[in-house]
Amino acid sequence: MEKIDYFASSLIKRIHGGRTACPNCGSSRHEIVDRKYVVTDLRRCGDCKLQFRAPTRSAEDESKFYQRAYRQGTTTDMPDDTALQRMKDSGFTGTIQLNEPNINYDAYIGALRALGLAPGARIFDFGCSWGYGSWQLAKAGYDVTAYEISAPRAAFARDKLGVTVLAELPRADVPGEFAASFDCFFSSHVIEHVPKPADAVTLAAALLKPGGLFVAYTPNGTAEYGAHDPESWHRLWGKVHPNMIDDEFWRAALGGRPCLFGATPVKPCRLEGFGKGRIPEASLGMQGYE
Repeated sequence: MEKIDYFASSLIKRIHGGRTACPNCGSSRHEIVDRKYVVTDLRRCGDCKLQFRAPTRSAEDESKFYQRAYRQGTTTDMPDDTALQRMKDSGFTGTIQLNEPNINYDAYIGALRALGLAPGARIFDFGCSWGYGSWQLAKAGYDVTAYEISAPRAAFARDKLGVTVLAELPRADVPGEFAASFDCFFSSHVIEHVPKPADAVTLAAALLKPGGLFVAYTPNGTAEYGAHDPESWHRLWGKVHPNMIDDEFWRAALGGRPCLFGATPVKPCRLEGFGKGRIPEASLGMQGYE
């Protein structure tokens, strides 16, 4: 039913000729990259290079969707106390018999350590859902402050996992006590949901210490992945994922800052080299397609 409502609302917007401007920068210069069911398409902005779903939703509508309707299995569904304890005891590796998926953060933590982020470093976890990732980062020794747009999931993270979750997202123009106070701005599968992804970069610039790390994991939106597995690439964008993030967008958004791109699994030696400044800017190429 939700899918029908989504395509119906998209059709109405298209009939009335609305909402095709880039949600990230407002540009009307864009080209169609992919299309679904005639009524929705994926477009590449000619200015900021974001690939975005059109017709777009307003920022208010996007917020309501993620507050109330967004469901993505265990990453959004909050467990009961018994299941939560079992997850914590297992390190969030999941239990096959109970159909609990793996939401373990060991690979993320390994990547952060390879980049040179030592225990005790301050991490801003942008989009922490119900806190399972923030909890694991804290267990690994990091000082974690998080933000989650969904009030129920944020409350669960605070009350059940003891995660420090901010009630409001700091403003990039007035970051207050959080100005230049974090060693890493981290997000896992969040940026593709944000109406204006460049706002995350602006916020990170305000919150990070000089030389701090901006680390973002997103579904693979590159042309290489599209050529490798066009069906999966085609399925990745839509109602849940309004944006497809790729290296072309990041290069434009990061404005010349040193950056490293890759598909998991990423070789630790390359991360170590980047963390130590031996690779001022590099693309890892397609070592994998995830």
